[in-house]
Amino acid sequence: MVLHPAGEYMVAESQGMLALVHLPTGTVLKTLWIPLPSGPERDILEHAASKGIGQQFFNSFEEHIADREMEAVRARMGRHLLPKQSISALGFGTLGNYLFCGTRAGLCVLAWDKLLAASDMEAIDPLAFIPAEQQLREDGMPGHQLIYAVPADSLGRRVLFAGLEGKAKFVSFADGRIGDLLAPPAKRPFWQLELTPDRTSLVGTAIPKPEGAGNKRAASCFQIWNYKALCEAAGLNW
Repeated sequence: MVLHPAGEYMVAESQGMLALVHLPTGTVLKTLWIPLPSGPERDILEHAASKGIGQQFFNSFEEHIADREMEAVRARMGRHLLPKQSISALGFGTLGNYLFCGTRAGLCVLAWDKLLAASDMEAIDPLAFIPAEQQLREDGMPGHQLIYAVPADSLGRRVLFAGLEGKAKFVSFADGRIGDLLAPPAKRPFWQLELTPDRTSLVGTAIPKPEGAGNKRAASCFQIWNYKALCEAAGLNW
């Protein structure tokens, strides 16, 4: 979850979607979702929804569940089958004009005013979508990319994002450039990544990949990087 800089709203992940909470009243105003980009996963979910997948489940239990409970079950199933990007990280810039969302597909940039104006359960198309690099499972099949951190550098007019790729990438709002900011030789998935308030250091927690018998996992690795040096090496103004 993340607080809007103005302090009136909070945005939280809920069943892979965005829940907009009005803090003064403690009210969930709406739930919104981000459509998946075109591809096989979106096609499968849209096909399942169009064919009424899950109806057999409803029919078999309908006699044993109260109408109100059945409505709730149907709502949960409907949300599960939405062709949405499941959200794993949230962040705002200093002004709060944009919401940055890390998903299992990449980075989405959403306009805050569009979120405020949207209706409940409305699909929100991102202003920009930057796909993460494709990850392959051990069996060679495509896996989820999962972006776990989306720190914003408002002064540098860029946003960073990192996750299972094992590297930190940047999107420059000044010129639209996308590139690698940090690519360690050992690509350990990033679980957390934060920019210090003075912008001197980039701090992250990396998770070693399971190795050896029993897929034993070593302890997480805490890393501190010189942000100015990383920017200069990537050809970015600090």
